[in-house]
Amino acid sequence: ASPRMSSITEEECMALLDVDIDAALGAARRLVPSFDSLTGERQRALVNMTLNRGEQRMRDSSKILPAILHASATGNPEDWHKVKEAIAGSQWATQVGRRATRLGEMLAGEPLAGPAPTA
Repeated sequence: ASPRMSSITEEECMALLDVDIDAALGAARRLVPSFDSLTGERQRALVNMTLNRGEQRMRDSSKILPAILHASATGNPEDWHKVKEAIAGSQWATQVGRRATRLGEMLAGEPLAGPAPTA
């Protein structure tokens, strides 16, 4: 029997992360047809959220995805604020806390509160 791998290198970790990010980017583009016309900030937020939740959970969302699709269609700032509210009121937000707050702020086009996250 071969020994069980107990760790990976930083390079292997980054390669795996790149694969996951590429998959989340593809999923975000499938979920939001106007993805490529969104601001970079909103694109990053959607990829982050999709990476965390997965494509199917995003698709199954009864409030968040419909709000995103509506806001992306209208471009109306008030509609993007409703996306933030849909995120804040979700079960997912209670699970991930500050991440949901930060992504809601990014999607609403608001300046991020507090210090920027560090890598």
